[in-house]
Amino acid sequence: MVSVQFILAIGEDLLVESFVHYDRMFTVDGYTDFQGHSRFFSHEYNNKLSDFKKTGYFTLHTSSLYYQDQQLLQKLFALSQKALQALNVERDITPFHFEWFYSDKDQSFVFTEVGKRFGGAKIPKLVKQSFGVDLLEEYWKMQERRAEEIDWEQPLSPRVCSSSYVQLTNGKTMMESLEEKIPDLFTYEQNHPVGVQSQAAESIGDAFFLAQYTSKDAAASDMVSAKINKAFNEVCR
Repeated sequence: MVSVQFILAIGEDLLVESFVHYDRMFTVDGYTDFQGHSRFFSHEYNNKLSDFKKTGYFTLHTSSLYYQDQQLLQKLFALSQKALQALNVERDITPFHFEWFYSDKDQSFVFTEVGKRFGGAKIPKLVKQSFGVDLLEEYWKMQERRAEEIDWEQPLSPRVCSSSYVQLTNGKTMMESLEEKIPDLFTYEQNHPVGVQSQAAESIGDAFFLAQYTSKDAAASDMVSAKINKAFNEVCR
C-alpha cells in the first residue's frame, strides 16, 4: 500500500490522501505544444520505489508494455493526454513527466505525480538510445519554431531496452568503480566518491552511482541489474 496525496487550494490549503495498492509503477515522458505535436514514451521501475530502503537500488527501464501489451500502453498514453489538458498553457511547449501506479489485479492505473519537466534518471538518454528520438533537441527546435525539421513518425517499438540503474548509498564504503564491469554501458556517473564512507540513503537521490545500459528486453534488464547489485555488494566494505 502507498499513500497518494493531493493539495487542493480552495481558499485554504487542504490535504486529500488516499491509500492504494499497486504492483508496478510506470512513467510517461515527453512534450506537447497542445497543437498536434507531441511525444509520449513510457518507462517502468523494476521494483517499488516505496521499498527503496529495502532493495538498496532501483532500475528504470523501457516499459515492458512495449513488449507485452501495446493496447494497455495506449491506454496509459490516453490517460496522460487527458491529464495534460489541466496543464494546457496556450502556445506553451510543455515537457512532462508522469508517474502512474498500476494494479495487475484490476488492470487499472492510478495517477500519482506529474512534473512540468523531463524525467530524472536521465530518461531523455533512455529514449534516444531505444527509439532514436532526441527529446531535448526536439524540444529546443519546437521552442525555435522549427517543427518542420522534426520527423513526427512515432516509433511504436524500441530498438533495444534501455535502463538507468541507480545504486543507493548504504552507510558503507564503495571500494572501486564498476564502470568497466557493466555490459553494454552507455552512461556511468559516480555520484559518491570511491573510497569514502557514505550515509544511509534517505531518498532515491542519495546514490553511489548511476549506470545506463542496453539489453534485449525488460526481463533481460532485470537480470543485468541484479548482477550489478551483486557486483556492488562485492566491492562494498
